[in-house]
Amino acid sequence: MFTGYRQGMVWQAVLARACADGDLTRAAVAVAPAAMDPIDTDGLSTPLRYDDPAAAPTRGASVARGDPAAEGGLTEVEPAFTAPDADDYPPTGEPDRGNPQG
Repeated sequence: MFTGYRQGMVWQAVLARACADGDLTRAAVAVAPAAMDPIDTDGLSTPLRYDDPAAAPTRGASVARGDPAAEGGLTEVEPAFTAPDADDYPPTGEPDRGNPQG
């Protein structure tokens, strides 16, 4: 799948930021994502944000189906999108006690 490629894009952005800041130490690379703008993945996912360590980098999703004839073996069903309420959902880590699903 494209997850590995997308993670490579993240590392490229993080290392580019650390280089621009003039500090490639382990400590600088570790904190660089928190200071970055959302990372564009060229449509592989919604932009990835690493500024809040309690939150997922994205709350978006895309839908694909297996297709042996397609390049990469997948055909896009729905492009990357974020549901309207997903961005406002609090990343507490605690289940929502008012939600029977939570």
